Order: sequence, then C-alpha cells, then structure tokens
Amino acid sequence: MIYLGGVFSTVDGHPRNNLARLLPDGSLDTSWNPAPDGSYVAALALDDAGKLFVSGDFQTIGGQAIPLLAKLTATTGIADATWLPLPQSPPTLLAAADDATLFVGGSFGYISGRVRNGLAKLSRITGQADANWDPSPPAAQYPVTLVGMGLTADRSALYVGGSFERMGGQTRVGLAKLSTAGTGSADPQWTGSSPLVDAIAVAGNDALYVIPRRNNAIVQKRTATTGSLTRSWATSPSSYVRLMAAMPNGDVRIGGYLERFGSQHRVGHAVIALDETLPPAPPLTMPPIVNAMVRLSDGGLVIGGQFIDVNGIRRKNILRLQPNGAIDPGWATVEFDVPVNALATDAGGSVYVAPGVAGVVEILPDGTRHSSVSVPSVPYALALDGAGNLYIGHLQGINRAIRSPLGYLVADASWTANANSGVYAIAADGPDQLFVGGYFTAIGGQPRRYAARISTASGSADPTWNPWPAAGVRSFARDAQGNVIVGGDFLTIGGQNHAFLARLDPTTGIADPNWNAQANGGVSAVLVNPDGAVYAGGEFTSLGGLPRNRIAKLSTSGSAIVDPDWNPGSDDAVRALASDRAERLVIAGNFGRVGTLDRSGIAALPAPIPDMIFTDGFE
Repeated sequence: MIYLGGVFSTVDGHPRNNLARLLPDGSLDTSWNPAPDGSYVAALALDDAGKLFVSGDFQTIGGQAIPLLAKLTATTGIADATWLPLPQSPPTLLAAADDATLFVGGSFGYISGRVRNGLAKLSRITGQADANWDPSPPAAQYPVTLVGMGLTADRSALYVGGSFERMGGQTRVGLAKLSTAGTGSADPQWTGSSPLVDAIAVAGNDALYVIPRRNNAIVQKRTATTGSLTRSWATSPSSYVRLMAAMPNGDVRIGGYLERFGSQHRVGHAVIALDETLPPAPPLTMPPIVNAMVRLSDGGLVIGGQFIDVNGIRRKNILRLQPNGAIDPGWATVEFDVPVNALATDAGGSVYVAPGVAGVVEILPDGTRHSSVSVPSVPYALALDGAGNLYIGHLQGINRAIRSPLGYLVADASWTANANSGVYAIAADGPDQLFVGGYFTAIGGQPRRYAARISTASGSADPTWNPWPAAGVRSFARDAQGNVIVGGDFLTIGGQNHAFLARLDPTTGIADPNWNAQANGGVSAVLVNPDGAVYAGGEFTSLGGLPRNRIAKLSTSGSAIVDPDWNPGSDDAVRALASDRAERLVIAGNFGRVGTLDRSGIAALPAPIPDMIFTDGFE
C-alpha cells in the first residue's frame, strides 16, 4: 500500500481531502478514507506495528476530534482517540523508531503539555513526550526550525537539519547528530555544519546527504563518524534540488529542477549509488513555469520562463515562435541559465530579456546578443516608450536605459523615479507617461501605494492619478475608451471594493463602481483584445459570481459581465496573456491542462486545429 498526504481534493475522481491510500496496482483504495478536515497534510510515518502517524492543520480525522497530529490504524484509517499529543502547530517531520518511539520535528513550541523547541520524542503508545529527551535549546535564546530528520540504521542516533545554532548541549549550526536515548545529547565527534539546510537523507553506512539552502544546486555527503564533507555533486547554474529520499539498497534519489547532476545529463531527478557513482536515471518531465510573452511585429511570439526544452527541442528558458507557430531555428543558440522574468520588444523586432540576474539583455531579430545593461536588483517588468527608451522594474524600484551614440543600451543616470520598493508592472501611457505597479509606497516624489502614473521625461508622479490600492498591482491594460484595467492582489482600489481586478479612470484613478467582477484570487495578467473583450488570468477560481479556473473573458462595458459561454479553465496559475497573428488568445503559466486538453505551460484559445507546438509542451 502507498499512503499519500499533501494538498489535494480528489484522487482518481473520488473526493479525498489531502490524505489517501493507493492499492499495489496504483489505483485508489475506495474503502479507506480518514477524511481530515484541514487544508493540508504535512507529514506521514508508518511504524512496524501497523500504525500510521499523520500531521497537518486538521481538527478532526479518522472519525475523531484530534487536532494537528494523530495515530491511525493503517488498515482501517480509524484514529486512536486516546493518543493526543496536542502540539502547538503541526509537525512537519515524523520518524518512527523501532522502540515504540516517534520523533517529531517542526517549529512548534510545546507538545503533550511540555515545552519543546521544534523537536520532541513521543511514545507511540500514549502520545506523551519523553520527560528527559529535550536536545533543543530554549526558544527565547535559540529559535529552532527543522526541515529534515533521519534515523541511523540501528536507531541509536537521529540526524536533524534546519535552522539552529545549538543542539544537544553543543554548538551545532544547521546540522546535528543526536542520541535517541537519555537527554538527546549531541555526538561530540560529529561536528558537521551548514548554516541553513533544505533537506537531509540518511543512506547506506549511515552517511548523511545534505542540500544546503544557500547553495541548493549542490548535494553534499558527510561521514557518519565525524560529519566531515567527503563528496559533493553540483548541478547546472539554473538547476536546483529540493527533495531527497534514501532507498533500502543504500541509493539516494534526488528530485528537483535538473538538467545536469554531477557530470551527467539528468532531467528532473538523479540517483547517487552507495559507491558514489551516478547510475542512469530515466528523465522526468518537469513542469514548466512560463512568466512572460511578447508578440513581435511579424506576428511571432517570444516566450520566457523556466524550462529546458519544447517538444524535445532544446530551448532553455526562452523560445521564439515564427508567425505560423513553428519554433524559430534561428534562435537555437539563444538561452539563459536562469529563469526569464519579463520581456519587451521594439518596432525593429529586437527583444529585451529580463533574466533572474540584475540586468537586461537585448537580442536582435536574428538571435544575436547586441547589448546589455545592469540594474540594482533582479528585474520583473519591462516596457518601452515611443522614443525607444527602456524602463526596467526591479526588486528595488525602476530604472531607465537609453541608447548610447554607438547604439548600445546604457543606464540613464539622469532619470530617477525613486520608487522605494519593487516595481512588477509597467505599461506605456502614450509617449509621455507610464503606469507602474508593484509594492512601493512612494515614487516620483509623491506618496503612492502600489500604483502610480509617472512622467517619462522626469520620473515625477502625476499628482492627479492616485488609485491607492490596498495591495500590489501586477498588470495593466487599456480598453478602447482609454480606461485602465488593472489586476493584482488588492481587495480595494480607487476608493471602491474591487477584489483583484478593476477598471480605473485614466485621469483620476478612481475605480468604476459598476465595472466590478470580484475575483476570489490574484490576477497576474490582463489583456484587451481587438474585439474589445477583457481577458484576465491568475490564481482565481471564481470571477463575476461564476466558476472560472484561472482564466476568464469579460465585457468592457456595463458591469464587467463574465462571458457565460467562454470557460476553458486551467489546472494551475495563468501568468501571461498575448494574442497571436490570428488574434487567438495565447495563455501561459504553470498549468498542465487547459479545458479538456493537456497543455504544458502554454496554450492557444480557441484552437480550431490542434496546436502545432504545444501538444507535448515544455520540460
């Protein structure tokens, strides 16, 4: 049997709230349903006596009122009503030992009526915390958050990893090897350290494998006796590893966004054998993240995000499509080692790319890198004005780049809008002004919360346009009447209650009280098509009182009526919208399915014929 815990509501079409059991053939066990009532299950542990321990934010599970941590009979899913550890918050780590002991870790402050700083030893029989075993230091002096935990083969020691400075009575930074008996004292010979840790795994010969958070493109191996570093494996610059699991044969399996591990080509996952070799591992499809799209003057599209290939053709984090939808072979060598966050294009067909570094790169139509310019922090928004000046929104504000006499991009030090925090959306408002959105509270010499209109000449804020949203703005569009459609994370804007989507007066910033669709989740992208319809994409599942999974079509007039007949739906977030040469709507994001069709990361709507490029999608 396989037990599943996490965040989900159905399995094989059957309702299952975050906890399920699969039969050996992979199908759902329809007779097993403890039905926790919370929003997630954080951890599972199965002991040798046939008991399943479950943690999460539930208050009832297995037919009993048991909050946050419970013991179930694995065969039936019925909870033990007498086993009540009652932790302060759900443990995120569980490890069942062979001596009727359950170790629990997380960020709680007490459990079973005892003060415990993120780590405790419980009786699997009674649920009571061991009165003596308490290796964590006092929380007031040394906060502890654990992200990894693993027992040695003989169960005499427990490895822990996370964020801490002391453990087991010793100075231990991020890693410790603790006795499972007595008070939980730290092994005095084992002194490995890592300031922050993402994951750990204990494999053959009790060696410890570690993913350091500050460099999560590396996996380390440390000895069981001293904790010294004996080996490390690096991934490519744009890759990262997030998960590790030790197998019974001593192998360690690595999961994450991978295209290389050590010296080997590995997609999605890798295996480290007991002898430290890297045996072959079948490639796994990695869900793409598409952050940005821009339509070119010839009708083609450029797409940016985090992916490695498209339909088996290498295109790393950036892709150009020809007007007919085919992959442009002229851009075969254009790639970025870090995800692409934003794109812009000019009338000549040059494309401006904001990768996950503090700068912007200009690519000519033939795929040649022409010039680049640095900015103070990672950029997330790009826009050009009528004079060809490039505006760059980044984590610390907004900057402008202009052309040097030789035609290269250079920073314009004379233009200062002085935003005091991140700018995540920019849209030109004619030749003289820009709409900017983000999480700033001052810009252009004026107090402006999260949205403003600024001068392209001076960077000063328009004194009359001040919508003052309650939270960040992520996207702008203009309708045929010149109104400003905005999407973001706000619940109020322009003096009105408008949840996540609004239409603002272009002169004053006051919200139209009648055009009020009321989404139930963030809006990341808005687009007004030539036919006048407004399209919105984001994380919402309801808009205008109708079920709409992350994509919707609205009228620009009247009361923002949601089109009742247009409802493709997406299974995950929509981050970007564009129209192609045929005026189809192209959507991009994190999804794997749109409507009834598999579409990995990008799809065209409506699609009268099968998509030429995206049948198999990104990896």
